[in-house]
Amino acid sequence: DAYTDTERTKHLLEAAEHRCRPCFMEPQLARLPSPSCVITQATNIDESLIFQQMRRHLGSTAFDPSSRCRMMVEFITTLICLHDALVLPYTLAWNVKSNSTTMTIRCAFLSWWWGEMVLNFFTGY
Repeated sequence: DAYTDTERTKHLLEAAEHRCRPCFMEPQLARLPSPSCVITQATNIDESLIFQQMRRHLGSTAFDPSSRCRMMVEFITTLICLHDALVLPYTLAWNVKSNSTTMTIRCAFLSWWWGEMVLNFFTGY
């Protein structure tokens, strides 16, 4: 091959960055096999780096689990979990009557749990 593994990696990353085909796929520079062959044949390339760069530039539908937004969701979930762990046993043990405020809070927290469960399906771990 005319290109080294490092040069292949560089061209793939540049193509992902500019959202175009790698330059070695152009007819005048067609000295290399297709990108899928390059990736499978390259043994010295950090493939995860290539896919991370492509994912970063092309976008992703998964949320980053360590992002600031996701950490805020986890913090709120922890507070709601503490509330449920303290209030629900008290309410059930002493048969506390519920009013419109407590029912609103219960419905909001129940909705939160369902929303958080759905959000976990879109979080990439």
